[in-house]
Amino acid sequence: MYEVLDSAALKTFVSKYFQGWEKDIWKVSKISYQGVVEYLINEHYLFTVKEQ
Repeated sequence: MYEVLDSAALKTFVSKYFQGWEKDIWKVSKISYQGVVEYLINEHYLFTVKEQ
């Protein structure tokens, strides 16, 4: 499933994974499939999380 994080989800994401970068991260897209979640940060950086 694909989605662009809204402001509340973006704030939660940044506080969980990238504390201290809240002023630098302005957009995060998310795609999830087969136990994997991939985040595209600022349309440039890919961050992958494997769900357990």
